[in-house]
Amino acid sequence: MESEADKQVEETGIQKVDDAEMTVPVAETIELEPTKGHMLDVGPGVIAGELPCGFIDAEGVRHYEYVAKEMTGHEEDILAGTGPVMPRLNQIITNCLQSFGKLVDRRDIAKAVAQLTAIDRIVILMSIRRASLGDFWSTKIVCPKCEKQDNFTVNLAKMDIRPMKDPLTRRFESVLSSGKRIEWHIMSADDEEWLTKKVKAKEDVLTLGLMARVDKVDDESLNRDKDYKGALRILKGLPLRERREIRKETQQHEGSVDTTVEFECKFCGHEWKAEMNVGQADFFFPSE
Repeated sequence: MESEADKQVEETGIQKVDDAEMTVPVAETIELEPTKGHMLDVGPGVIAGELPCGFIDAEGVRHYEYVAKEMTGHEEDILAGTGPVMPRLNQIITNCLQSFGKLVDRRDIAKAVAQLTAIDRIVILMSIRRASLGDFWSTKIVCPKCEKQDNFTVNLAKMDIRPMKDPLTRRFESVLSSGKRIEWHIMSADDEEWLTKKVKAKEDVLTLGLMARVDKVDDESLNRDKDYKGALRILKGLPLRERREIRKETQQHEGSVDTTVEFECKFCGHEWKAEMNVGQADFFFPSE
């Protein structure tokens, strides 16, 4: 049965941050389904691929192909530093991108990276991790049922990456089964940062996931900055059926990368799911 944490990740697009230290060697390898995106191994310490969404510049050109290299001590120190996480991750991505579409100027690449969607950021971070430490991510997991600990390993080269249906379109109008019209947009980097701050309060998380994307419900415009309570009231007032339809629409158009890992306890046979904390220090700093 899907846990409340799993539902929150699926419906808000935000991963739960776990500060527990991720650990070590391999006991069992979990083989995930082959990726539906495009990933090319260029050579030692270099990974190339295509982003599910990509960055659209002022001329309307979409940049989505990238080549990422391994981290150095400079990036390791940035990752281990303090302060807001998003700027530090963006700096690491900027430093490690050897190329990003047709962008060549480092300042242009930095501006583009700052506008990456959450999904694109996860894809590049996984590539940087692969280039730096190899394809396999190992962790120790404690079974939530019998509380015994075991080692697991995930092959990052086989993560399921699904591109956007129409990567040049970022705003949509959807008509729900009730006839209600919803105007919404693909969640941007600014939306992700806003949502991350709001979700920390651990209240209204499902409604906040909608607010990060929905701009208008019929004739009522939503402005989360000027009228947060009004936007909250409108979205909370939607029937459950309509809220689920909106989430289904966004999931179909935004593209995705599946960071959910399925585990099975070898001691008691219990099965459960957990999220890889891509972007957290322990994803890049495995214990020796």
